[in-house]
Amino acid sequence: SPFVERTKDPMSDVAIIFFEVDNKQEIKGIMYTHEAMIRQVKSVARENMLSRSERILSLIPSWKIEGTVACVLPVMLIGASIHYIEVLDQATLSKAFNSFKPTIFPASKHILKQLMDTLLEKLETQRFGKEYLDRCEKVRQKTGVKLGNILFKQIHKEFGGKLDLIWCYGPIEREIMHFYYALGIDILLHYGRTETNIPVIGKINVKTHQKHHYGCGN
Repeated sequence: SPFVERTKDPMSDVAIIFFEVDNKQEIKGIMYTHEAMIRQVKSVARENMLSRSERILSLIPSWKIEGTVACVLPVMLIGASIHYIEVLDQATLSKAFNSFKPTIFPASKHILKQLMDTLLEKLETQRFGKEYLDRCEKVRQKTGVKLGNILFKQIHKEFGGKLDLIWCYGPIEREIMHFYYALGIDILLHYGRTETNIPVIGKINVKTHQKHHYGCGN
């Protein structure tokens, strides 16, 4: 369980130092104590309501703070499954989706944009084309019903048929957010590092495009 009682052992020593390059191209070392790392990992597991049944297909390198705190350590903590691919190309990624059938997909906005463009092209030949995306979005906003799961079954099969949550790293464009929302897939923003020294988890309101943070640590 990720919600075990706090250990009485001293955990004030530095456990990990992440080195990042900020917007000014300056290298910064971000220090995590054992206690801080455990707190953040438990926060990620709790706020994302992770369970042992999760199957995470991650495109975030484990040496990045997001890859360690949001993917590797929570998965180890709760006993879930995580899968990486050795080569990032469309064929390998498609094979990974079909064979691993992930429930969560951590990726950058650039990967999500590429996938969106590819899927929009495929919708041109589908019975329910991209003109139905707006209808699905309006229905979901009004009723909460994920109509996209029904109308775009073929698209969901492209993701393995089990995907319902995407972790996006960094700011995301409005069109990308609305596309996946209309399909019936939720997106959470994960960011931190040099901005906050901790991973921050947040949802975007598709109506206002405002961010709502609900998973900050200390």
